[in-house]
Amino acid sequence: MGEERIGCTKDKTKAICFPSVSVAAPTPAVVKQATVKVTSSSSAAGKPRSVDDSYMAFLEDMKALGSTLRFNIFKMYTSMKKIQKDKDVEPTEFEQSVAQALFDLENTHQELKSDLKDLYINSANQIDVSGNRKAVVIHVPYRLRKPFRKIHTKLVRELEKKFSGKDVVFIATRRIVRPPKKGSAAQRPRSRTLTAVHDAMLEDVVHPAEIVGKRVRFRLDGSKIIKIFLDPKARNDTEYKLETFSGVYRKLSGKDVVFEYPITEA
Repeated sequence: MGEERIGCTKDKTKAICFPSVSVAAPTPAVVKQATVKVTSSSSAAGKPRSVDDSYMAFLEDMKALGSTLRFNIFKMYTSMKKIQKDKDVEPTEFEQSVAQALFDLENTHQELKSDLKDLYINSANQIDVSGNRKAVVIHVPYRLRKPFRKIHTKLVRELEKKFSGKDVVFIATRRIVRPPKKGSAAQRPRSRTLTAVHDAMLEDVVHPAEIVGKRVRFRLDGSKIIKIFLDPKARNDTEYKLETFSGVYRKLSGKDVVFEYPITEA
C-alpha cells in the first residue's frame, strides 16, 4: 500500500509533510451466543395442578376444619351443662370428659335419663391407688347428694365401663369451718368440724355399703390405723374396691384406714 501525503504545508524555505497513517478497517467480532437449555419442571414432576383443582382442595380442607370446630363447640357446650365450678374457674380436660360421659348417659341410657336430667358435678380428678390402679373421684354438690345416691349403683357401673380399669367414687362437696376465736360469740355448726366432715366423707366413699363398726389401733411409733367394718350385704358391690376406698380416703384426709367385713357365724 502506498503512502498518501496529507497535511503538507509550504514554507518559504522548505515543504514539511506528515506521513499518512494507514488504518486497517476493523473486522467484525464473531460473538457466539450461549445457548441455555431450559427444561420444563412440569415435564419432570408430571402434570401440574390447575388453579381449579387447588381451589377445590382448599375448599374441602376448610369444610373438614369447619366440621371439626362445630363438633368441638357442640361437645364443649354439652359437657359444660353437666359441670358447674366456682367463678372464673375453667374445667380441666379430664373434668370435661367426665361431664361428657354423664351427658351421654343422660341421652342414651333409658333407666338413667330422667334421673340425670337435673344433676351435675362440681369437679373430678384421678387418684393413684396402688400400683398402676387408678380411681376417678367425682365431687357433687351437697344438696344433690341424695339424688346421686338414688342411682349410685347403676351410675357407677356405667361410668366404670366408660373409664375402663378405673374405679369410680362419688363424694359430696363439704366445707370445713375453722373454730371460732376465744371470746367470740360465733358458733361453728357441728357438721362443719374437721371430724364430722371426715366421717361423712368416709360414708360417701364406701357407699352403698354401710359402716357397722369402727376400731382404732395405735402403733408403737404413735401413729394410728383405723379399721372399718362394712355391712356384708353390700359385699358383692364393694369387695373389689376395698383398696380403692383406702387409697381415696388416705388421699383426701391423710388417715390410714383398713376395710373389712365382720365374720358372721354360720
